[in-house]
Amino acid sequence: MFSFSVGLLVENDGSDGASFAVFLNGQNRFEQFIQAPGWIDAQILLSEHAGETVLLELMTDSGEKNDWDWAHWADLFITAKGVESNGDVNQDGIINILDIILVAQNLGQKPPSNPRVDANRDGQVNILDLVFIAELLGEKVVAAPSQMDIVKGIPSSTKNVIGVRRALNELEAVPKRSHSVEMTIQFLRAWLANADRDVRETKLLPNYPNPFNPETWIPYQLAKATDVSMRIYDVSGHLVRTISVGFKPVGYYLTRERAAYWDGRNKVGEPVSSGVYFLQFVAGDFTATQRVVIVK
Repeated sequence: MFSFSVGLLVENDGSDGASFAVFLNGQNRFEQFIQAPGWIDAQILLSEHAGETVLLELMTDSGEKNDWDWAHWADLFITAKGVESNGDVNQDGIINILDIILVAQNLGQKPPSNPRVDANRDGQVNILDLVFIAELLGEKVVAAPSQMDIVKGIPSSTKNVIGVRRALNELEAVPKRSHSVEMTIQFLRAWLANADRDVRETKLLPNYPNPFNPETWIPYQLAKATDVSMRIYDVSGHLVRTISVGFKPVGYYLTRERAAYWDGRNKVGEPVSSGVYFLQFVAGDFTATQRVVIVK
């Protein structure tokens, strides 16, 4: 609902009044001519456009005969009370992993930059929104087990994998889970397993945070199972530390639970000094190097 007040202030006699109008997506939804001083409260229903972006245009014409008419708008509010979320966060017509990913990518926002990710409409994005979507998705999987086939149709991009892993970590931490949430957890695990098998290219990804103090995580992805290790050099080319990650299967290693890790110490366990270092990532016959910075 869009609520507002319009008013006319007159500083001299002989007012010719003022016209007020509100256009919603180009259509006139409110029109009022006011000649006497005072205020009028009004409202326009927006429920038919729930979840959509709309254009509201406020127009005023204070007439031509009197320069002392002052037309005012005041108390402009847009509210969404009574509008319930259907769980289709990305509005593609179905509830699936992509909706969970969008919520996971916005966890912690208060208020959310995108109102649709606030699935339960409480003004913030948190585990309750994930559970809300998980309940709906789980019900679909229970009602139609063939929904699991949708797993193969969701793109396994790096961004999506991070979103799913974050959502999975949050949902697995819920102490008392409904059957629907359990089904969603299984659904997310199945998607991740499929995504891991679908990696086409071995890559070293940017470490985070960077700059850092004192620790950083180094995400990567593997297109084939292999031994993984890292060598860290200072700007003079001296070897500071070798980290053996071990043998890793095909998959994405993006979150803190799975990414490689450096605690900012050298080979004898001493904290290294502030500055630039070079991290060489080795996975079988694949090698990549990136610049990392410690700031203390």
